[in-house]
Amino acid sequence: MNPAARTSIICAVWHGDPNRWDLIRGHAANLARQTVPVEPIYIFDGGDLPPDGFAARSVSVKESLTIYQAWNVALSLTATPLVMNLNLDDRLAPDAVALLENQLLQGAMFAGGDWNICYSQEETDLVKPCYPAEQLPFVKDWPPAPGTRARLGSGTSGGMIGPACAWRIEAHIGQSTVSVAPRGRNTHSFRGRRRVVVPHNEPLSRTASARPRHHWQLPQPPGRSG
Repeated sequence: MNPAARTSIICAVWHGDPNRWDLIRGHAANLARQTVPVEPIYIFDGGDLPPDGFAARSVSVKESLTIYQAWNVALSLTATPLVMNLNLDDRLAPDAVALLENQLLQGAMFAGGDWNICYSQEETDLVKPCYPAEQLPFVKDWPPAPGTRARLGSGTSGGMIGPACAWRIEAHIGQSTVSVAPRGRNTHSFRGRRRVVVPHNEPLSRTASARPRHHWQLPQPPGRSG
């Protein structure tokens, strides 16, 4: 464990993904480039084991798990005050976690960002610092035509289509429901298969694929009006 980390990044590694071994190397390298320390937690299912020499914290489960079951396994092991889920084929801008942490440490329960759509894993892996989400157009059709500059529109275009999100671990303790206000302004872009955006306008990276995503709403930072 990394005692300096305030955020755990949880990731499900599905045993049926033929690209998982290549993707996990890029995923771990992306997290290692964050400007703040993070604590990755990888959950392998179906009896899979981490690759030889893989240094990140990992758990292997014999049973096949859904992505939500894998995340719950990871949450049970989380020792940091903040947590974020990041799919195996998504990537973050190098300052993405720092921006999300800043929102949470100001009092938000959840923080999220939009995604910059990419069209290959190679493009997704080419991360750069966060920038305002509005620099990328929103395209309603999914998937967009190859090569189209586009953001996913998570919290910035009237929808909540799987934004990158981080939250306080205390949200799981004694909370039956948590209300969060959606934000359309001040979001940032990160990078990955999608690239994500934070409640201060910046995008991350995601590759264009029609895979369903979990939905979270962007928070309203304290002391700011929508």
